[in-house]
Amino acid sequence: MRIFTILVLYTVFSSAIAQQSKPIQFGTVTSSEMKMSLYEKDTTAPAVILHDEGYFNGNRFEFTRHVRIKILTEAGTSFGNFTIRVPSKSYMDGYTFNMENGLLRKTKLERSNIYNEEIVDGFDVYKVFFPAVKPGSVIDFRYTHMGLPFEWRFQEVIPVVYNHLTLESTSNVYYKKVFYGLEKITEVKDNEFVAENMPAIKVEPLMNHYSNYVTRFQFDVETVSFPRWNFYRDFSTKWEKVGKRLMEHEFFGGVINGCAFLNEKAREIEQGKAAIPEKISAAVDYIRQNIKWNNNFGVIAPKSFREDFKTNHSGNSATINLLLITLLKKSGVKVYPLVLSTRDNGMINPLSASLNKLNYVVAFVKDGDRSILVDATNAHTVPGILPEHCLNTVGWAIEEGESGELIDLTPGRANMLKRFIMIKPNESNELIAEVTSTYGDYAYLDWIAEFEKNGSEKSYGDVLKTKHPDAQIDSYAVVSQDTANLKASERAVLSLSGTPSLESIGDREFSLNPFVFNDFVNPFRSTGRAFPIDFIYPRKRSVIVSIELPPGYELKSCPQSSRIDYPGGKAAFIFLSSVANNRVSIRCDFTVRQTLFTEDEYETMKAFFTGVINKLNESVQIVNKT
Repeated sequence: MRIFTILVLYTVFSSAIAQQSKPIQFGTVTSSEMKMSLYEKDTTAPAVILHDEGYFNGNRFEFTRHVRIKILTEAGTSFGNFTIRVPSKSYMDGYTFNMENGLLRKTKLERSNIYNEEIVDGFDVYKVFFPAVKPGSVIDFRYTHMGLPFEWRFQEVIPVVYNHLTLESTSNVYYKKVFYGLEKITEVKDNEFVAENMPAIKVEPLMNHYSNYVTRFQFDVETVSFPRWNFYRDFSTKWEKVGKRLMEHEFFGGVINGCAFLNEKAREIEQGKAAIPEKISAAVDYIRQNIKWNNNFGVIAPKSFREDFKTNHSGNSATINLLLITLLKKSGVKVYPLVLSTRDNGMINPLSASLNKLNYVVAFVKDGDRSILVDATNAHTVPGILPEHCLNTVGWAIEEGESGELIDLTPGRANMLKRFIMIKPNESNELIAEVTSTYGDYAYLDWIAEFEKNGSEKSYGDVLKTKHPDAQIDSYAVVSQDTANLKASERAVLSLSGTPSLESIGDREFSLNPFVFNDFVNPFRSTGRAFPIDFIYPRKRSVIVSIELPPGYELKSCPQSSRIDYPGGKAAFIFLSSVANNRVSIRCDFTVRQTLFTEDEYETMKAFFTGVINKLNESVQIVNKT
């Protein structure tokens, strides 16, 4: 029986929303709210939260939220869509207000605009789409559920004018409340908090998901105790307890310990493959052949997981990877489920166990002293390399009984690009560039995703022309592709005459920037940094340039060799140049070895990138002597 059913019996639950004094009335808007066209404290805001009220009734163990949002621009209309994670079924109500022909129109939120999915006992996700949302709309949304919310945000990616949270005490439920964020909130009374004129969180380049850094409380119910009924339940005091609860769930542990329809394939793999890597590859291939990812995340498989595999051939990430774990286990592989939170779901706290922060599961294989993380959702990843959305600090590997361990998700593979640029004269004595680019590991995964999205070599070549409007691309072709080793090469031929790469700077004198197709930019331009820098994975980029000058041309100057080192060897840039027989050779290597840097290191990183950009912008000077 779920906890909230017990609480309903104990408190004689009433569905009436808790009465409290509120500065605004649900379902009624003011003329000033409707007339508002911008938010003066942040005139760039696409939308603004006018009011956000949260109230926890300790006697009823019931939480109510009332939020009102003003939509200011077309981009702001997305804030009429909500994803709500709650610990029980929720009652929802809402309206969209618009001015039409001088009259106020009120459009009700209907059931057809609300979609619900139960992730696990005591964990529901609602997706809510408000109707008739457009610039100028006011959205009024209220919902009620049993229990505490998983989190309460005082700050968002848009400004918040007023935010008020009240938490009444309760004697039967013990929970932890952890505060995160940099902005100030005021505790006006015991467990009553107010935030006013809260600025939108600033999303910075190379930053983990903003939800990790918003000013907020995170709640986790740890224990529920009713001595009168001799009832006690432990929820998330430890990661071991979280793992145990998942393994007891029909659509998590029940999948791993069931699925007889995989037995025949498991026997085939176990008898036909001797080595663990071969078994893993065979299991991954079989799962991918039978079910494709529908782009939905999940830590629990839906009730339809069998049909999704055998008939529909489409399912969420939990269905795919739990079936993979099951097949590996039946094939004699020592494998465990590893649960994690994806990058857009926020980081988990290793010291604070939380079931509600989990939204993904992968296979954790032990092969002697080696551990291998495996995901079967992406058609192009290989065992040992997870999709980028999984690379989010740590995950919890659920092992036998109530044991387990935190596993570092920092990738051992990098984002690698090698580029060879040959600049030489064509038959007309005009300079052209042959550019061969080789993508490896995470750079390959990015490349193949973009390539397949465009559908063909020609279409992808057309996209390159759009991405590099200053480059005159004459031809494009894929040279090779090695899917097993995550590697692909492509070649493009460019004409340099009349492009920014080759500019006249005087009588018979030209400036040649040899780094054609250069997409290296400096993401660090602001005067300060509030949040850590997250490169996700190590970065390696190597560019080799060979320049053959046309007959009658001479080299006037060439960038000098240099080196830029980040303190501690965390990153480096090496630039080497040489000249021989009127030929120029350049090699530059850029490496970021560490993936995470603190905000205190920002100025050092900014200076490092500025130095790299300045060096790449140095040109070769050539003179026409004919």
